[in-house]
Amino acid sequence: MSQLKATLLWSWIMVFLLPAVPAGIVVKYTSQSPVTTFAVNFIAIIPLCKILDAVTEELGIRWGGHKGLFVIVTFGYEQYISASFCTTDS
Repeated sequence: MSQLKATLLWSWIMVFLLPAVPAGIVVKYTSQSPVTTFAVNFIAIIPLCKILDAVTEELGIRWGGHKGLFVIVTFGYEQYISASFCTTDS
């Protein structure tokens, strides 16, 4: 439980940005403007990237060796890929 708390509360920025995740879902389904929806969801990516990065690093450390390296290489840049999909036209 302490590792989860340390990951979610790693800085005061994370504490303020984490509520943007459910807010992004609410904004999507309350028919807000596309700019507002994009802005809230773009801000919500920041804490999710930190969580994904922490999980990837933790699995890499725990599994070690080739399995750990595989996890880090496979999921290490997922947050950058997710951000690039969010900023491109569909």
